[in-house]
Amino acid sequence: MPENLPDTGAVEILPAMRAAEAHLDRIPRFSTKKHTLQDLRGMLGLLGALPKTQKVIHIAGTNGKGSVSAMLDAILRGAGMSCALFTSPHLVRINERFVFDGKMCLDRDFLRAFSRVRAMEPEFQRKFGSIPTWFEYLMLIFFVLEAEHPHEWIVLETGLGGRLDATSAIEPPALKLTVITSISLDHMQYLGTTIPEIAGEKAGILRKGVPLVFDAANPEAVPVIRKKAAELGIPAMPVTAEEIQAFSSDGQKISFRARVCAEDTEIAVPFPAPYQAVNALLAVRAAEMLGIGRAAILRGIAETRWPGRMEEVLPGIFLDGGHNEDGVRAFARAAALVAGTRHAARKLLIFDAASDKVFGKMLEEIHDILAPDAVCLTKMHSARALPLEELRAAAEAVFGKDQILVIPEAEDAFLRMKEEKGERDLLFAAGSLYLVGELKAVLEKLGGQDGKEGRTH
Repeated sequence: MPENLPDTGAVEILPAMRAAEAHLDRIPRFSTKKHTLQDLRGMLGLLGALPKTQKVIHIAGTNGKGSVSAMLDAILRGAGMSCALFTSPHLVRINERFVFDGKMCLDRDFLRAFSRVRAMEPEFQRKFGSIPTWFEYLMLIFFVLEAEHPHEWIVLETGLGGRLDATSAIEPPALKLTVITSISLDHMQYLGTTIPEIAGEKAGILRKGVPLVFDAANPEAVPVIRKKAAELGIPAMPVTAEEIQAFSSDGQKISFRARVCAEDTEIAVPFPAPYQAVNALLAVRAAEMLGIGRAAILRGIAETRWPGRMEEVLPGIFLDGGHNEDGVRAFARAAALVAGTRHAARKLLIFDAASDKVFGKMLEEIHDILAPDAVCLTKMHSARALPLEELRAAAEAVFGKDQILVIPEAEDAFLRMKEEKGERDLLFAAGSLYLVGELKAVLEKLGGQDGKEGRTH
């Protein structure tokens, strides 16, 4: 990587993108050593990228935070407001993390922002002791992009945790609302080994004067969140599944009734997964707190698009990013519902998981709830990939040898299972967002997805 990246108008975009991503890839993705939030505010200040006129919604949680972020982004835009969205992880292209008014940033915009952060590395090193970590770097790139063309609202998803997450550098008065989605055991080496410990880390995004909407499903997490909110003297609105009435699914989308702006209303959610009902209700309650009207809320929910979450990418083929025990349980329930609604002849599964996950428990959930007729194990290209023999042993202990097929390359596994799938069969892939990303890249190669460069903001 050259010390100063040439102007992107004078070089080919693709090699420049590869060089930028290679530079980022040299920075460890998971690190317990982070900069302080004060350091990060200092970095944003040096870049001229601290939010000034924008209003920020900050979202944390174990599962569902990406979906809620996407729904709130769609609601705000449906209400006629401009909105910038920062999410993670990306599935295929790093640009997916930076969305402005519903459009993924162009490569040339990414490169311009990356170059500004890259040029500041010596100053960061001098003032803060080191360059930004991988996720910190991406957050800085997002805010550089946002500073170039400010939006009315920013929807900001945490990366990992909350209390020490880089996104927590954004504070009042820019910060207007916080949301905490469902909480379960995940990333325990960083966040704690119990639900109360993890809830405490997630509740670290709370700030004095900033109201909260939270998923109140987990009885171990609720007291921790309520206590933190009480200490700060902020309103905290719980959301529970009991608010959801008349739930229905046609295998393509779900609908339910709940109160929206004090009126009993049918809410249509364009996902087949039942777990999206609570996520939708979290987005509804957050939008109500912001004073958004019922029509805009319903329109935004109905128009939300969020890839890789029970996404039907081809007829009868679904990708889901459930990557921990709770996430996979929710996936298995959703897949079983779709299979029942569509009267599937067979249920086929492609599965992989990261090495730090409780993959044995994940497989047990899938066995008990979905009961797939065949399971294809594969191995994604990731530093966190699980050794295939270890995964095979766990899968055989759950399913037996006869139901298991092992194909080391994810692309080969997808093509083989796609060929095996009959007209009335359903094929699912789950266990990791990294796996979903690799399979979406395969679909782009096949022409099943739009692989063109993202649009400008």
